[in-house]
Amino acid sequence: MNILFFIISEGLKGLFRSKFSTFLTIASLLLTLTLLNIYFLISQNILQKVGELRGRITIEAFLEDGLSENEITKLQQKILQIAKVDTAVFFSKDAALKKFQELFTDDYSQMIEENPLPASFQIRIRLDGGEQNTAQLISKIEKLEGIDEVIFHRKLLTAMNYYSSSLRQKLIFIGVGLLFISFGMLWINIKITLNAKARLIETMELVGAKRSLIRGPFYVQSIFEGMVAGVGSLFLCYLLVYIFDLKTILPYDELFFYPIYAVLISILLSFFTCFLAIRRQI
Repeated sequence: MNILFFIISEGLKGLFRSKFSTFLTIASLLLTLTLLNIYFLISQNILQKVGELRGRITIEAFLEDGLSENEITKLQQKILQIAKVDTAVFFSKDAALKKFQELFTDDYSQMIEENPLPASFQIRIRLDGGEQNTAQLISKIEKLEGIDEVIFHRKLLTAMNYYSSSLRQKLIFIGVGLLFISFGMLWINIKITLNAKARLIETMELVGAKRSLIRGPFYVQSIFEGMVAGVGSLFLCYLLVYIFDLKTILPYDELFFYPIYAVLISILLSFFTCFLAIRRQI
């Protein structure tokens, strides 16, 4: 119990003994976490917009002429039972003609004596299973009795999937890069601190102090530094959102990581870097 109290008290004292080192550690963590939070906000909003665009892609299934209301209802139920189909909205021949008249002039639409437009279903599907699964889903719809033709913008989906995947890879690369930069800054700072306390560490080893007793205060110090930096980054991020009104520019509901996650990431990053650096030297 006394040893634990000594480790904690020495770790806390270390925060004030090496003020410049503590400041550098907290500042580097604070900067990195703030950048990570802003990066998370921007990337989530970009991916959300891409997801919304993908969600607007629909399948248009044209029906054969002469289907009764009962047959159309049964066909709609069959479509909705297919996996990954979210909605199937029925458009009658009259609704299709009305839409046609909205797109073209009344004079042009009046030239049509009969309504040649077929009834159809506007089908929305979940586009999270890859192009092959989407093709299989379309094939199932085409085989249903009463379906005349299915139109789907396959090239548009292919382009959206390509750019979405490419964007995700770039965003992950940026996020990992920020973590490595933070790790490098912390590593250098801890090395400087250890070199400054080299004589003290050597003296403790000479008098027979256990390695856990020597390393412990550094671990405690890193945990508190990570905690302060994590809380500070949250305040800084919310301040930036308030000053620059980022919520209106990037209207994402969850502005940042949940507060506890941000603090935990800061603590783990600080402790992990300290753990690796100290075990290599002590």
